[in-house]
Amino acid sequence: MTLQPDSEGRYTKTLNIKTLDVKTEGSNSLSEFVQTFKEYSKTNNPQDVIYKTMDRINEEVARIEKTNDISENVTRIKRALSGVSDIPEVKTQAYSNATALANALTTIVPPTPKAIFETWDRISNNLYYPKGEGATGEAAAWIWNESLNSMQITVNSDPHLGFVSDDTVLNYRHEATMRSTDADDDNNGLILAFNRNDTSNDYLYLEVNRGTDQNRHNVLVAVMSNGTTRNVILNVPTDNVWSNWSGAYKRALVERRGDFFHIQVSKWNNVNYEPGFVLNFSLTDDPRFEQFRGPRKYGYYNQSQAYSFWEDIRFYDGFLRDVIIDINLNEVYKYRLNSGWNKLVGVKIQDIYGSPRVITNADGSERYRLNDDYSIDIL
Repeated sequence: MTLQPDSEGRYTKTLNIKTLDVKTEGSNSLSEFVQTFKEYSKTNNPQDVIYKTMDRINEEVARIEKTNDISENVTRIKRALSGVSDIPEVKTQAYSNATALANALTTIVPPTPKAIFETWDRISNNLYYPKGEGATGEAAAWIWNESLNSMQITVNSDPHLGFVSDDTVLNYRHEATMRSTDADDDNNGLILAFNRNDTSNDYLYLEVNRGTDQNRHNVLVAVMSNGTTRNVILNVPTDNVWSNWSGAYKRALVERRGDFFHIQVSKWNNVNYEPGFVLNFSLTDDPRFEQFRGPRKYGYYNQSQAYSFWEDIRFYDGFLRDVIIDINLNEVYKYRLNSGWNKLVGVKIQDIYGSPRVITNADGSERYRLNDDYSIDIL
């Protein structure tokens, strides 16, 4: 099953089944089947939703009693699959009350990239500034570049700097082109998952550098502990170049689905993703990843690389901030920059979010199930 939103956020579904040879000998046959299927899908379809739900299926399989009866095992596999067949639950701007809907259509304006930038938290080693308030020194060196419509770091910092989102997410797709005009070889990156532990900033991040030390990989996944201790865990395949940035750039894609991460990067000075420059890993692969399981903040990272930019940022976490939906009439409104909220004639909620799927309203107080027949159940 492949699920990918198009440019309007719509989902399409296809399911292709080729051949399954399910061996049933031995008490662990079902778990072995699931693990084999998972590894096959990981190798051949690294972005496929089936691979990304295998851990959940395996948990279900581990709980049931196995048999050596083929028919019974297949029935139990179907039962395990049935619990994970929905598109993942997502937060929406859904309204079931006409008054609340009318108010939303007159008061809500989707945030601009600049507005989002100005309200995110800033970090500097172990220092933490909610919404950036009170940030001083190098923690306050992030600015918004109007001409590039991009954030920019202006200093060659000593501390590890970053800014992180005001919400936590479990599933997302995040893309950005990292570039620096400064003649230095240090670090830019994307924060994949962030944890504020009392007085400590801990985060899992993707680092992109031009390190002149030839033992240093240009693209890597690392864990920052206590805001200052960097532990490189994985290298991302790439075209290593050991020289200064001096205008060089590289584009990166990060997809998170629960515990699973898929990372892909371009060649240097190119924005097209290179097929072989791919890394897949799970937060269950290493105990140092454990604290990043579950919904976490995400963001941007920099250390000792002045005049760096993050350009053509694209982020999708399922929460469409430019879409409002009317549960009662199954209608969709989309925000246009010059005309505000416009009803999409003939478009149903399922056309945007897919089905079957459970959605919630923005504060999580109401849940609805979108059915394939275009009906909606209030849960």
